[in-house]
Amino acid sequence: MKVGSRKICIFGAGIVSTGFVCTVSRAQVAPQPDYNYVYASGQSGYSVAPGGSVNVPIYLQETSGDDSSLLSSENGLEQAGVQANVTTSPSDPANITGVNGNAAFGSNITTTPLTFPSTTASISEFLYPSYGTGVLATVFPSADVSEVFLGTLTITAGNTPGETTAFTLAALPEGFDGGPIGNTFTYNSNYDLDANNDPYFGGGNLYNDAVSSTFTVTTTGTIDPAPLPPAWAMALAAMGVLFVARRRQGWLSIA
Repeated sequence: MKVGSRKICIFGAGIVSTGFVCTVSRAQVAPQPDYNYVYASGQSGYSVAPGGSVNVPIYLQETSGDDSSLLSSENGLEQAGVQANVTTSPSDPANITGVNGNAAFGSNITTTPLTFPSTTASISEFLYPSYGTGVLATVFPSADVSEVFLGTLTITAGNTPGETTAFTLAALPEGFDGGPIGNTFTYNSNYDLDANNDPYFGGGNLYNDAVSSTFTVTTTGTIDPAPLPPAWAMALAAMGVLFVARRRQGWLSIA
């Protein structure tokens, strides 16, 4: 920008003004990954009526320090994997009663378990490279966030009001290439978003490993106190007390 007839240059940590000649002074900072990932639910918490159910969407969510998106430039995901687990044990917990993958992966979707209710569930899904593009991300530039929909969990609440159950979403425990993790890959370059140091599909310093997150399901309502007896029963009891009192008075008079 210009101040009067002189030009001021601002670069990083340095500000140098020398006529129209600018020099650059920058602090030496170690390079940081540009993108961060998390397995996330649609909300951090849900309130459900006793015995009722809620569908919880699951996403791979990306945040960046600017308007760019690796998920977008990579044409989305070729493969994805996520697991859900109950991580608290109230007396009457909510449970997983259904799980579905993202239909955009076609017929290449495997979910567990086969029977419900359950305290754990998983989704594994992929596309063949011949599809030409991956499962694309929805990009929110103003928030520097992008996300790919992975599937849905159905959670059924317990019957005891006020109880809260926590669930954790995380990477699948066994990796595609035999390692401990690594089931979520970008389409173009096959970056392993679960492990940036994967020797076959690593992203180096481009991104951080995908991390887990937690959401809760709370059973709504309050525990009702013991019901009062009907009015006729209360009136009858009062009459009984009055009758006994009068009998006692009569006995005292006779004595």
